[in-house]
Amino acid sequence: MIILKNEKLKLSNTQKEILNALVNLYQKKRCPLKTVEILEAINHRSPGTIRNLMQTMRAIGLVRGIAGPTGGYLPTELAFETLGFRPEAEDIPIYRNEILSEVTFQEMRLKPPNSSILHVRGDIRDFKVGDRIKVASRKLIISGRVEGRNDLNNTLLSSIEVAFLIK
Repeated sequence: MIILKNEKLKLSNTQKEILNALVNLYQKKRCPLKTVEILEAINHRSPGTIRNLMQTMRAIGLVRGIAGPTGGYLPTELAFETLGFRPEAEDIPIYRNEILSEVTFQEMRLKPPNSSILHVRGDIRDFKVGDRIKVASRKLIISGRVEGRNDLNNTLLSSIEVAFLIK
C-alpha cells in the first residue's frame, strides 16, 4: 500500500481508539508498549484484536514493532500526524477543576458565540460535562466549562468564559 504524504488516512473507530491509547500511553511512559497495556487503556478489546489491528497499522506506517522481552509498539510520526497531534509542540497544561491534569493543549477552533473545540493530547475520559477547565501558558489563558467530549478525536467542547492571548 502506498500512502501519499498529504493524503489523510481513514481509520475505523477501533483503530482510532487503539492509536489514541498508544500515543497517550507513549506520552506518559516514553517506551515501547505491550498489547496488555493498550488493552487496559481501552477497557474492552481482546488481545488478539489489538495484535491484528496493530499489524495492520504497522503495515501502513502508523506504529513500529519492537521485538524482545522489553519490546512492544511505538507510535510513528505518521501516527501523531494522523491524530492531528504535533509531537514537537510545547506542552501547554490543562487544569480540570483547578487540578493539573495529564492532558495537554494542542489547538483550538472557535465556535461562535463563545464556545470552542479544544484538540488535546492525553486521556480525556476523566473530563465530565460541567467540569471547570483552564488552559494556561505564558502566551495563552482560556477558562471555561466542559460542554462535551469526543474520545475518538481527543477533543473537548468547552464554553469560553475568559480568554487572553498575550503577545
